[in-house]
Amino acid sequence: MKKSIVTLVDHNNGKTYEYPVLKGARGPSVIDIRNLFKDTGMFTPIFVIGRTVGWLSQWIEFKQDPTSKISRPRQLYTGE
Repeated sequence: MKKSIVTLVDHNNGKTYEYPVLKGARGPSVIDIRNLFKDTGMFTPIFVIGRTVGWLSQWIEFKQDPTSKISRPRQLYTGE
């Protein structure tokens, strides 16, 4: 069985990177980008998708409370 490969070209520096295509067990095939940051120093914004709901709900709560002046997470510096 032939291994599927995707080639990524960085047009800023002309370098190319190859990543394997993994066959999905029940769904579509996917590009294995686990080494993308290590190879290129770049990352995808996929991590943002899961956090967007929390960020938006925090913003909505902030806008609904008229006494709020600024939205800032609470912090406690422990000196470490």
